[in-house]
Amino acid sequence: MKSLLSAICLMSAALLGGPAHALDCRKASTALEHKICADPRLRKADAAMSKAYFELLGLATDADVRAALINSQRRWIAAREHDLGALGNDEGAPDADEQRAILLDATTARTESLTERVGGTPKFIAVALKQRANAAAYSGGSFAGYRASCSFVPDRRDPNVYSYNCFGVMNVQNGDRVCSVSEDFASYYVVTQRAVADIVNGKPRVIAACVDSQCPGLSVTGQAVGWNFKPTAEQAAIVESFGPLSKLDPDIAVLSDDDDWLAVPGLRADQGWLNACLTDKSFPARDRVPGGRGRKEGDAASR
Repeated sequence: MKSLLSAICLMSAALLGGPAHALDCRKASTALEHKICADPRLRKADAAMSKAYFELLGLATDADVRAALINSQRRWIAAREHDLGALGNDEGAPDADEQRAILLDATTARTESLTERVGGTPKFIAVALKQRANAAAYSGGSFAGYRASCSFVPDRRDPNVYSYNCFGVMNVQNGDRVCSVSEDFASYYVVTQRAVADIVNGKPRVIAACVDSQCPGLSVTGQAVGWNFKPTAEQAAIVESFGPLSKLDPDIAVLSDDDDWLAVPGLRADQGWLNACLTDKSFPARDRVPGGRGRKEGDAASR
């Protein structure tokens, strides 16, 4: 699944930087585009989605919000091409009618997402603005931002039902501290990780990481929890940028426990943890971590 998500990410990055264009059936080039153009319902649904997207884009007067919306739509189009364009190639795959139904459902769902509003504000814009507001409490920096991979995932019980899901990494920076939360998806299981890094010689160095219920304060099983102060290479790579980070990303949830009205599928994080991580120079400390796996004041790793 990771390689699939990486491929989608690369496809999105390869696209031009301007707004995603509406499908022009006179220039249809892929099998999926021809499939859409050959079906009146799919053409109508695609046109409605494009209209909703451009109307949303027209409401974005802020350059960073506009860039985030463009990136989101291009990523969705790339995922549709990659994941739904090859339907029917495998044994037991949906037949032609089922493929059209899947495409219609996906396009209609996207239109609903693009037109959803919260208190009169388009939800995508509200999410991006909330992300900016949360980050404004900290200094920011070159290692702050988002990177996400999105794909259409088939339902485990019904191969004709697909959902669009985004997973990724969010880095928040305050001075020489970077705190991250990430989600990865594989085999219908979501793994959440947190990482704490210090910037040393201009590069982030992960000093602690934790996974799922091992993270302090997240255990629901009663097991010992704590930070790993010898993070794996994969955990260390959470903070490292493998390309430019997006300043805002409406497909990644905002950082807050009390903003259920802005909830979106994907990344979740606790604002309280983030604030402690970014502002407390002794974080994470051993005497605050159940299980005794944190660091003591005066340890070599202490700030």
